[in-house]
Amino acid sequence: MINIAIAPDDNYMKPEAVAITSLLENRNDDVCIYLTYLNGALSEDSRRTLHDIAKEYQTQMIFVCLEKEYMQSLPFISH
Repeated sequence: MINIAIAPDDNYMKPEAVAITSLLENRNDDVCIYLTYLNGALSEDSRRTLHDIAKEYQTQMIFVCLEKEYMQSLPFISH
């Protein structure tokens, strides 16, 4: 099994959806996608869209919502 961590927001939804679809179209193994997002950065509609993509490919997608306070304790990366 391949575990993949992704951290999108609503501004990056189209490229993220394309990347996930490409991954699922070209995989050789089972995939579990851990989608980590900041609270408020990914709307319910965006989560539903990504979940529907995973469901179409019979893939497990786990959404992990992080609070901004938690992120402040992590090292800063600009990209």
